[in-house]
Amino acid sequence: MKMYFIAVLLLFPVLSNAQSGAVIGVGASLGYTDNPAVMAKAGALSGWHISVTARLGPDFWYLKPGLELHKIQLESSGVFDPFKESPAMFIVKGPVQLGARIFKVGNLLFRASAGLGTNFIWSIEKNTLSLDHNTLRDLHLGALGGLGLDIGPFAIDFQFEKGFTELYKSTDYKIDYVTVTTGIFF
Repeated sequence: MKMYFIAVLLLFPVLSNAQSGAVIGVGASLGYTDNPAVMAKAGALSGWHISVTARLGPDFWYLKPGLELHKIQLESSGVFDPFKESPAMFIVKGPVQLGARIFKVGNLLFRASAGLGTNFIWSIEKNTLSLDHNTLRDLHLGALGGLGLDIGPFAIDFQFEKGFTELYKSTDYKIDYVTVTTGIFF
């Protein structure tokens, strides 16, 4: 255990200056839609996600492609509860963003990114809302923007995705996502 701790301390400066690599992360997912059938007066569609995101580029600019699996509840709740036992949908997201390393202070690196969010509904659990693959669009798109902070090898990202294609078929109802991810940069 002592050797592991010493190895992490020795690698910390090297990892904190890395320019390209991958981030493996987990986090909270929130969905907001104007569909009154699924939204409470004050609430969000709660969920969680796991992700693998790359940062490719040696300098100020970098490309940030990723692959994420989100579990989002189908009906909103006034309290954030991502593990609530209620029907949910599983969404596979493929974000592609262009990022910028804004500035660095010691081991803190501040980042910003923007791009396209591609979302594919993989699975929809049985529910009483009549939501299934016949009533939801399997593929929906959005514009992504986010801010990030690296503290050595640890990463924290805040993302907002503004939906620009409808989620609910034969309506104009779209969905916006807010995610907070914590991860480790390799």
